[in-house]
Amino acid sequence: LRRLYAQNTNAYSKKWAVENRGNYASDDELGAESILGGCSHETMRNGPYYVSTIIEGRDHAALKGLFELLPFGGKGVPSLLQSSRHDGGCWLFIGDNPPDDVAAESFTNRSVSSASETNKKRKRPGPHAKALAGRAEHVDEVEHSGTWHMQLSGSKTWLIRPNSGAVEDWGGDGCPDVSESEFAEETERKAWRLNIKVEEGDLFILNTRAWYHRTELESSVDISASVARDFYLPAKQIYAHKDIERGDVVLDEEELPFDIPRSDSPNCALAEVFNDTSYDIDGNDHAEDIEKDECSIVLISLRNLKKGEALTIASEENDGDSHLADDRCNAPDAVDPRAICRQSAKKGDILLRNEEIPEELFCSPSDPSCEVVEVGDDVVLRTLRDISEGEVMSVAPTEGVEYEEIEVDVETGELIT
Repeated sequence: LRRLYAQNTNAYSKKWAVENRGNYASDDELGAESILGGCSHETMRNGPYYVSTIIEGRDHAALKGLFELLPFGGKGVPSLLQSSRHDGGCWLFIGDNPPDDVAAESFTNRSVSSASETNKKRKRPGPHAKALAGRAEHVDEVEHSGTWHMQLSGSKTWLIRPNSGAVEDWGGDGCPDVSESEFAEETERKAWRLNIKVEEGDLFILNTRAWYHRTELESSVDISASVARDFYLPAKQIYAHKDIERGDVVLDEEELPFDIPRSDSPNCALAEVFNDTSYDIDGNDHAEDIEKDECSIVLISLRNLKKGEALTIASEENDGDSHLADDRCNAPDAVDPRAICRQSAKKGDILLRNEEIPEELFCSPSDPSCEVVEVGDDVVLRTLRDISEGEVMSVAPTEGVEYEEIEVDVETGELIT
């Protein structure tokens, strides 16, 4: 990875993000140059951290080098997903949670000439034998079928539980009961989840829309590194239900399937139409004066079609990392939607039960709006005062536990940085 970084520094740096800085004083100490630059492996082992970056599809040389590290060859696609379409780019995750003796020795042996200023700002690593958490539990609002993660070194623990709201993903069988799985464990909220440890050489595949998920790095002498890509399972073939002329609407928005088969010689295209106006396939819709929120997405024909002809749209090989480019495959930090009150409630009302309660709630030392308590056989989130619709629900902090102080936009739920 250091060699690849030296060859394509910008490709690794431009989307670099710090997921958890551990006990480092600032994110600046964990930049791409600090992790993958000239300093040796040992000099960075001063405590836990977890970082990530996106290698975009346009960075062909960087992608080629990274894919060559994977056990399934230089194309960056596992054999069982060869028929699936992939986004053009990929993720790289790097994390470290060294045992206390490794971190302390690394800290003591650092070169004073190269790190004296840094040592003034960073406290000496304390005990951190507990697991290092990644992002808080969440689901991703994405369009792809799933994401595969190839563990290149070290290990990572995935804590996942089914999202009952992902009705389309579960299909007729409904949300699965995971309580009987060999990986199952019950949380403090009396919800069942799977605890899966992924080790070097393992391939882990997850639909991040259908599963609530978060990760942890156990204390280890090995640095954790993994590569991930988003993929689309082959779409179910759809056919023209009658003869269709060039430029006609083939399927309305309500009829569109979740994914449409792709082709290098497409016979259809997705387009915006406004009310009942016809669509010109050269790009003119003749509806400039109509409000944008009145438009809908439809499938239109690019040529005359015969009844029964298979329908396809253009492949996205040239812009296949569009989901990565705008970070939709790992949404920006925001409040878990479940932690936002859906309707006004009175003091003493029960808002959520058991698995409905987010694993991590926001803490408010001065004015907590809720409390987590046991009522009968359930764990519930109960209001301590009247609470308004759209308000971020909070609880009192646990005594003796340290929390990161942040600001939240209570209207959008986004974190203010």
